[in-house]
Amino acid sequence: MGLPLDHKTVSNWHIKVCEYYLSSLYELLRKELLKLDVIHADETPYRVLDSERAKDYVWTFLSGKHAEKPIVLYHHGSRKGTEAWDFLTGFSGYLHCDQYPGYLRLSQQDVTLIGCMAHVRRKFHDSLPKDKARESDATSVANQGIHYCNQMFSLECAWEDLSAEERYEKRQSELKPLLEKFSYWCSKKSISVLPSGKLGTAFQYCIKHMDKFMNVLKDGRLELSNNRAERAIKEIVMGRKNWLFSQSSTGAKSMAIIMSILETAKQNGLDQFKYINYLLDKLPNELSLLNNQRLEAYLPWAENVQLHCK
Repeated sequence: MGLPLDHKTVSNWHIKVCEYYLSSLYELLRKELLKLDVIHADETPYRVLDSERAKDYVWTFLSGKHAEKPIVLYHHGSRKGTEAWDFLTGFSGYLHCDQYPGYLRLSQQDVTLIGCMAHVRRKFHDSLPKDKARESDATSVANQGIHYCNQMFSLECAWEDLSAEERYEKRQSELKPLLEKFSYWCSKKSISVLPSGKLGTAFQYCIKHMDKFMNVLKDGRLELSNNRAERAIKEIVMGRKNWLFSQSSTGAKSMAIIMSILETAKQNGLDQFKYINYLLDKLPNELSLLNNQRLEAYLPWAENVQLHCK
């Protein structure tokens, strides 16, 4: 249109749109997410210039692979464990996450934590010497750990098209013995490895959290890794490379809300631009955005939304 607008004006528009319209939809999506049995979580540092915190973070909480209505939410806050605790208040089920201690408290509220075998594989891989000329017995041991992980992921890949019930049965007969063998191997090999080295750290990580890795056997809808959450948090990482930071905590909160709306729209097969236009065209005409029944008509999987925003 040729109208010159400074960044502050545009940023304030984003914040006001979130305050007036999108925040209510975001809260409804959060309520829908907490009804699910399986959630993935991850977090990444995020720079906020006017923040009083030493370091800010953006968290992601999203539905599992088999959810009928995909939801991806981002949340701005600190890295305190209370962030996950508060966001997931009322949730009971399975939580895919890394082994950050902040998640452990959630096990007190009927939440079963699921470990990530991709993290295990990465730790063994990181223990390999970069210089092949320095390969040793420890290298052979690390490769054994990687091989165990590869075997597990190969099994999961072969079961990709099975139903949750069929996958559960396969895991009991094939994955469970392999995990038990891996657990025994870790306990045995860790004795002869320097605890302070990278390989020793990998073993200690496995032994300490083996119960979380075994939890994947409890339900066929669960995944062997938390890569789903890591892919979701990459949207923030890539965005951060473009806009670098948020000026204020209010701006960071608005960014998280807008990114949540856009990413959830994409996961539900919508055109993100059409969906945002649809919301900004319709929501201002609603008399009250506190009425969840009215707001449900604007969720990404609603019939009219699917009709107009593909």
